[in-house]
Amino acid sequence: MQKSLIKKGLAVAIIVLFIGMGIIPSNAAVSTKSSILSFDGNILYVGGSGPGNYSQIRDAIEDAYDGDTIFVYDDSSPYIEYMTLVIDRSINLIGENCYSTIIDNNNQSTLIKIYSDNVTISGFTLQNFSGHGIFIYFNDNIIIVTIE
Repeated sequence: MQKSLIKKGLAVAIIVLFIGMGIIPSNAAVSTKSSILSFDGNILYVGGSGPGNYSQIRDAIEDAYDGDTIFVYDDSSPYIEYMTLVIDRSINLIGENCYSTIIDNNNQSTLIKIYSDNVTISGFTLQNFSGHGIFIYFNDNIIIVTIE
């Protein structure tokens, strides 16, 4: 009788272990995905179909404040920017997909000029610029450019 109790307890422990293993990885995946957008400021959206979304990246940058995140959807890509994008505040510029979220400079000079510290740029393809893709103007900048 005592052996059957041990077997039942062992079976219950194994079932609980399998259930726990199934829950933990899914939570880790969700928290990793959401950490991309867990910055201190507001989130401004470019493209997409939501109310208040910007149609140009430049307009969102001009309205952003330090700590804000600009999330750029790929469904309105390529984003044709006829002038250099100037980032003069600490923002996060995040593209939805590095292969399909495209910023096109229409063969103008530098595509993005950064004049601020703590700028994050991630998830974009930069194309058709005749000068620099990204030009940084301070020696002490902390710039994070992620290539996926």
